[in-house]
Amino acid sequence: MDLSTYNYSSMTANTAAFHFVPGCEGKNFSKKMRCKKESKIIKAIIDNAVNNDDPIKLGITLHAYADTFSHQGFFRDLK
Repeated sequence: MDLSTYNYSSMTANTAAFHFVPGCEGKNFSKKMRCKKESKIIKAIIDNAVNNDDPIKLGITLHAYADTFSHQGFFRDLK
């Protein structure tokens, strides 16, 4: 394990976006950024991964999909 990847820059650039896929619904920014299970955006990402014929990409995408259920309603403010 490389602990140098556990830093604020890495977290805000990669980890938060991967684990808290925005639902892209609502009237204001914070509502649009909330995780929503089975949102249109995650379904589009899954469709892309399925059609890409890359099992690693599909596995990563399915992890993000599962996170939409476990992090439903959560909004990660990156400020």
